[in-house]
Amino acid sequence: MIDNGPSYKILFSPWRLTYIRRGLRGKLECFICQYLRENRDDENLVVYRSEKSVVIMNRYPYSRGHVLIAPKRHVPSIEQLDDDELLDYSIVLKATLEAVENVLEPDYVNTGINIGRVAGAGLEEHLHIHVIPRWYNYDRYVPDEFNEEEIFKDMLEICLNLRREITRILRR
Repeated sequence: MIDNGPSYKILFSPWRLTYIRRGLRGKLECFICQYLRENRDDENLVVYRSEKSVVIMNRYPYSRGHVLIAPKRHVPSIEQLDDDELLDYSIVLKATLEAVENVLEPDYVNTGINIGRVAGAGLEEHLHIHVIPRWYNYDRYVPDEFNEEEIFKDMLEICLNLRREITRILRR
Protein backbone atom coordinates (compact mmCIF):
# COMPACT_ATOMS: atom_id res chain seq x y z
CA MET A 1 0.00 0.00 0.00
CA ILE A 2 1.47 3.36 -1.00
CA ASP A 3 0.44 6.25 1.25
CA ASN A 4 -0.29 9.40 -0.75
CA GLY A 5 -1.36 11.54 2.15
CA PRO A 6 -4.51 11.67 4.20
CA SER A 7 -7.03 11.56 1.34
CA TYR A 8 -6.33 8.22 -0.32
CA LYS A 9 -3.98 5.28 -0.77
CA ILE A 10 -2.89 3.48 -3.92
CA LEU A 11 -3.26 -0.27 -3.75
CA PHE A 12 -0.28 -2.03 -5.30
CA SER A 13 -0.97 -5.47 -6.75
CA PRO A 14 2.28 -7.04 -8.00
CA TRP A 15 0.59 -10.40 -8.74
CA ARG A 16 -1.31 -8.67 -11.58
CA LEU A 17 1.93 -8.36 -13.60
CA THR A 18 1.50 -11.88 -15.01
CA TYR A 19 -1.92 -10.91 -16.41
CA ILE A 20 -0.64 -7.59 -17.77
CA ARG A 21 2.38 -9.18 -19.44
CA ARG A 22 0.21 -11.86 -21.06
CA GLY A 23 -2.02 -9.12 -22.45
CA LEU A 24 0.93 -7.14 -23.80
CA ARG A 25 2.21 -10.16 -25.77
CA GLY A 26 -0.97 -10.41 -27.78
CA LYS A 27 -4.70 -10.84 -27.57
CA LEU A 28 -5.74 -13.07 -24.68
CA GLU A 29 -8.23 -15.87 -25.20
CA CYS A 30 -11.47 -15.31 -23.31
CA PHE A 31 -10.67 -17.05 -20.03
CA ILE A 32 -14.39 -17.22 -19.12
CA CYS A 33 -15.17 -19.26 -22.24
CA GLN A 34 -12.03 -21.36 -21.67
CA TYR A 35 -13.09 -22.16 -18.08
CA LEU A 36 -16.60 -23.03 -19.23
CA ARG A 37 -15.19 -25.55 -21.76
CA GLU A 38 -12.86 -27.15 -19.25
CA ASN A 39 -13.86 -29.44 -16.43
CA ARG A 40 -11.34 -28.05 -13.92
CA ASP A 41 -13.46 -25.84 -11.69
CA ASP A 42 -11.20 -25.97 -8.64
CA GLU A 43 -8.03 -25.27 -10.61
CA ASN A 44 -9.75 -22.46 -12.55
CA LEU A 45 -11.39 -21.11 -9.38
CA VAL A 46 -14.89 -21.49 -10.82
CA VAL A 47 -17.16 -20.83 -7.85
CA TYR A 48 -20.56 -21.72 -9.30
CA ARG A 49 -22.27 -22.66 -12.57
CA SER A 50 -25.97 -22.08 -13.10
CA GLU A 51 -27.90 -22.89 -16.26
CA LYS A 52 -26.95 -19.60 -17.93
CA SER A 53 -24.31 -17.93 -15.73
CA VAL A 54 -20.98 -18.61 -14.05
CA VAL A 55 -19.19 -17.17 -10.99
CA ILE A 56 -15.38 -17.14 -11.10
CA MET A 57 -12.81 -15.92 -8.59
CA ASN A 58 -10.79 -13.03 -10.00
CA ARG A 59 -7.32 -14.57 -10.32
CA TYR A 60 -5.71 -11.10 -10.07
CA PRO A 61 -7.79 -9.48 -7.30
CA TYR A 62 -7.46 -6.19 -5.49
CA SER A 63 -9.29 -7.71 -2.54
CA ARG A 64 -9.80 -11.18 -1.08
CA GLY A 65 -12.99 -12.75 -2.39
CA HIS A 66 -13.18 -10.62 -5.57
CA VAL A 67 -15.41 -12.57 -7.97
CA LEU A 68 -16.71 -12.14 -11.50
CA ILE A 69 -20.20 -13.11 -12.57
CA ALA A 70 -20.66 -13.72 -16.30
CA PRO A 71 -23.32 -15.07 -18.61
CA LYS A 72 -22.27 -18.35 -20.20
CA ARG A 73 -22.97 -16.88 -23.63
CA HIS A 74 -20.10 -14.76 -24.95
CA VAL A 75 -21.62 -11.27 -25.28
CA PRO A 76 -20.01 -7.86 -24.61
CA SER A 77 -22.94 -6.04 -23.00
CA ILE A 78 -25.98 -6.60 -20.83
CA GLU A 79 -28.40 -5.42 -23.54
CA GLN A 80 -27.51 -8.48 -25.58
CA LEU A 81 -28.78 -10.91 -22.93
CA ASP A 82 -32.19 -12.42 -23.55
CA ASP A 83 -34.75 -12.28 -20.73
CA ASP A 84 -33.98 -15.79 -19.45
CA GLU A 85 -30.25 -15.03 -19.33
CA LEU A 86 -30.84 -11.72 -17.57
CA LEU A 87 -33.10 -13.35 -14.97
CA ASP A 88 -30.55 -16.11 -14.29
CA TYR A 89 -27.73 -13.53 -14.15
CA SER A 90 -29.69 -11.45 -11.62
CA ILE A 91 -30.54 -14.43 -9.42
CA VAL A 92 -26.89 -15.54 -9.41
CA LEU A 93 -25.74 -11.99 -8.63
CA LYS A 94 -28.14 -11.75 -5.69
CA ALA A 95 -27.04 -15.15 -4.31
CA THR A 96 -23.36 -14.26 -4.78
CA LEU A 97 -23.74 -10.98 -2.89
CA GLU A 98 -25.44 -12.81 -0.02
CA ALA A 99 -22.77 -15.54 -0.04
CA VAL A 100 -19.94 -12.98 0.01
CA GLU A 101 -21.59 -11.25 2.98
CA ASN A 102 -22.04 -14.56 4.85
CA VAL A 103 -18.64 -16.09 4.10
CA LEU A 104 -16.29 -13.10 4.16
CA GLU A 105 -18.19 -10.60 6.36
CA PRO A 106 -16.93 -7.49 4.53
CA ASP A 107 -17.75 -4.00 5.77
CA TYR A 108 -19.17 -3.22 2.34
CA VAL A 109 -19.14 -4.55 -1.24
CA ASN A 110 -18.42 -2.85 -4.55
CA THR A 111 -20.22 -4.14 -7.63
CA GLY A 112 -19.66 -2.92 -11.14
CA ILE A 113 -19.65 -3.58 -14.85
CA ASN A 114 -16.92 -2.07 -17.02
CA ILE A 115 -18.25 -1.99 -20.59
CA GLY A 116 -15.44 -1.24 -23.03
CA ARG A 117 -11.68 -0.77 -22.66
CA VAL A 118 -11.93 2.96 -21.82
CA ALA A 119 -14.33 2.11 -18.97
CA GLY A 120 -11.70 -0.22 -17.52
CA ALA A 121 -12.68 -3.60 -18.96
CA GLY A 122 -9.73 -5.97 -19.06
CA LEU A 123 -11.88 -8.47 -20.94
CA GLU A 124 -14.27 -6.34 -22.94
CA GLU A 125 -15.67 -9.07 -25.21
CA HIS A 126 -17.38 -11.07 -22.44
CA LEU A 127 -19.75 -9.26 -20.08
CA HIS A 128 -19.02 -9.72 -16.39
CA ILE A 129 -19.96 -8.06 -13.11
CA HIS A 130 -17.27 -7.52 -10.48
CA VAL A 131 -18.22 -8.22 -6.86
CA ILE A 132 -15.46 -6.86 -4.63
CA PRO A 133 -15.64 -7.24 -0.84
CA ARG A 134 -14.12 -4.30 1.06
CA TRP A 135 -13.05 -3.75 4.64
CA TYR A 136 -12.30 -0.55 6.53
CA ASN A 137 -8.95 -1.95 7.58
CA TYR A 138 -6.71 -3.34 4.87
CA ASP A 139 -5.69 -6.56 6.62
CA ARG A 140 -7.99 -8.68 4.44
CA TYR A 141 -6.58 -7.40 1.16
CA VAL A 142 -4.11 -9.54 -0.71
CA PRO A 143 -0.72 -8.55 0.77
CA ASP A 144 1.93 -6.53 -1.10
CA GLU A 145 4.44 -9.29 -0.42
CA PHE A 146 3.13 -12.58 -1.67
CA ASN A 147 3.77 -16.18 -2.45
CA GLU A 148 1.66 -17.22 -5.45
CA GLU A 149 1.06 -20.71 -4.03
CA GLU A 150 -0.21 -19.31 -0.71
CA ILE A 151 -2.46 -16.82 -2.49
CA PHE A 152 -3.92 -19.60 -4.67
CA LYS A 153 -4.59 -21.79 -1.60
CA ASP A 154 -6.40 -18.89 0.08
CA MET A 155 -8.39 -18.18 -3.08
CA LEU A 156 -9.34 -21.85 -3.46
CA GLU A 157 -10.55 -22.00 0.14
CA ILE A 158 -12.70 -18.90 -0.44
CA CYS A 159 -13.92 -20.37 -3.75
CA LEU A 160 -15.03 -23.61 -2.10
CA ASN A 161 -16.75 -21.78 0.78
CA LEU A 162 -18.58 -19.46 -1.63
CA ARG A 163 -19.59 -22.46 -3.80
CA ARG A 164 -21.16 -24.19 -0.79
CA GLU A 165 -22.91 -21.01 0.32
CA ILE A 166 -24.28 -20.06 -3.12
CA THR A 167 -25.56 -23.63 -3.56
CA ARG A 168 -27.22 -23.48 -0.12
CA ILE A 169 -28.82 -20.09 -0.86
CA LEU A 170 -30.19 -21.14 -4.25
CA ARG A 171 -31.67 -24.36 -2.85
CA ARG A 172 -33.81 -22.56 -0.25
